[in-house]
Amino acid sequence: MRNCTSSSHRSFTSTHQEARFGDCPSARNDLQRRSLRILELDISFVPNRAFARMKPEAAAFPQGPLLVDEEEAPLRRTHLSPLFRAPLLRPDGERTLFRRMNFCRYRALRLRRQLNPRRPAKRLIEEIETLLRNAELCRSQLVESNLRLVAATARGFRTSALDVEELVSEGNVVLLNAVDKFDFSRGFRFSTYATHAVRRHLYRHLLRDQKRTRREQGVDSELLNEIAAAPGDVDEKPVVQIASEAFRDWIGQLDPRHRAIVMARYGLNGARPQSLRELTGSIGLSKERIRQLQLDALDELYRSIHTSVRCLAD
Repeated sequence: MRNCTSSSHRSFTSTHQEARFGDCPSARNDLQRRSLRILELDISFVPNRAFARMKPEAAAFPQGPLLVDEEEAPLRRTHLSPLFRAPLLRPDGERTLFRRMNFCRYRALRLRRQLNPRRPAKRLIEEIETLLRNAELCRSQLVESNLRLVAATARGFRTSALDVEELVSEGNVVLLNAVDKFDFSRGFRFSTYATHAVRRHLYRHLLRDQKRTRREQGVDSELLNEIAAAPGDVDEKPVVQIASEAFRDWIGQLDPRHRAIVMARYGLNGARPQSLRELTGSIGLSKERIRQLQLDALDELYRSIHTSVRCLAD
């Protein structure tokens, strides 16, 4: 009797697990992996009182002409034209996307509290994944429709040292964060909020770049001043020739990569000076990495010159 009861219990348990996990261990493992992935996600949303009253069907991704501004002005073709392919959003379409994006995240977060990674329910996992997928679709459309805003703002910060592509890249990072933080219930357009955020960031980026430029130029000026002020018999050779020979010696002390960057950036090899963007293509490093290597090389040159000047003075 005991064995019969035990066998019956095992049969019921097995059937129950198959209903939850499928008919093989691999299906169960897949559900457990998916549940753990969901539990590790950082899900955040901008709260709204209406979410508690909204029906689950409201989380569906919106479709149709409601979203698109069909009267937008034609665009002038430029090298940034690909950023303008996504259509602009109408105000009601914009609100719809923000509402649904945050509502999807709100529901996903609430449902995640019911998730048991040891015994994950397939239907619950699929519902959470669908909510997060719909939230990402809304977010993507909001970002794509506002890329032109970033490009237009970036043009106003363009300088000889900063190209538009670099500024657009910086602005796009701000745009992604702005989409996640925007509260649509306050009544103003997202473009107002995003433009302010992008301008503030690009202004700070411009100031940082100017400080780096001043630092580089300051080091260059000190190099030339040290060369000109170095004591010695300058009657035998022109000052420029002496400085040139000394500078070649100091350049030769750099490792090959630092030397190549300095020579290319300042046109010391007889060619025109190259921009950071040009060097990224020839060297294969990012602009920021090349800029850092350039500063390291200039610092090393500065130390070499100081050492030489002290020796001459002694």
